[in-house]
Amino acid sequence: MVVTFLTFVGFGLTLGALIEGTEGFMSLVSMIEMLLFFLSGGMFPINEVKGIPILYQVEFMNTLTYGADGIRGALTGVFLISPYLDFAVTACSASSSCFSVPTRSLGWK
Repeated sequence: MVVTFLTFVGFGLTLGALIEGTEGFMSLVSMIEMLLFFLSGGMFPINEVKGIPILYQVEFMNTLTYGADGIRGALTGVFLISPYLDFAVTACSASSSCFSVPTRSLGWK
């Protein structure tokens, strides 16, 4: 759960560095995060969407899918994706979004 949190903190830092106005930042972030949340399988299990191939494939491109599956698996004991893959994808995304992307967008060296 902490690793998923770090992913979205880095995502917010990156967008915050690129957008100047507070209103624009909040509306854009809330729109993108709600879209990511609905496509992550947080509302319904991933295997329920197998009938819609495009949506099923897009879910696996979403980093939050792996975080939601990891949290669901830790609570219920049923993982739809391998727990090791959940952790690896979420950790790679957290490290890239928290350290690499914000430093480039802020111009730090």
